[in-house]
Amino acid sequence: MKRIIEVSIAGRNFLINEDAYGRLSSYLEHFRNKTQMGSSTKEVMDELEERIAEIFSEMLSTSNQ
Repeated sequence: MKRIIEVSIAGRNFLINEDAYGRLSSYLEHFRNKTQMGSSTKEVMDELEERIAEIFSEMLSTSNQ
């Protein structure tokens, strides 16, 4: 059985398994390293996390969570 952890993405809480958390963290870190936007990096990362949270919320509202 995989461990489930609670994470906050753009201020919204989600329960995901450890493997998914690892993949999400790797994706965000890779994106941050590839973009290297200097002072706008935080804004871009915040927007990306907000969009991910929106997608997760939409998926949860249309499924059995």
